[in-house]
Amino acid sequence: HIRSVWVEPDRRDAVIKRLIALVGDPSFRIRGGAVAALKDIGAAAAADAVESRVQKECDGRMIRDMTRAARAIRKRVR
Repeated sequence: HIRSVWVEPDRRDAVIKRLIALVGDPSFRIRGGAVAALKDIGAAAAADAVESRVQKECDGRMIRDMTRAARAIRKRVR
């Protein structure tokens, strides 16, 4: 599980875009890692992507983690 994320400023947008794509990965672990990383990075665009994925998610733990991550990202970017 990713605990802390540092992204080189010139690669930030590409990393965020890739992590957003991974939020829809079939693997629970990949989705979880992507959500945790996006939460750590705190990009505003990530909150919308994570929230939209919640509607398609079947796993209750992942729904909880995604909801918390989106909330934390929104709080952080205010």
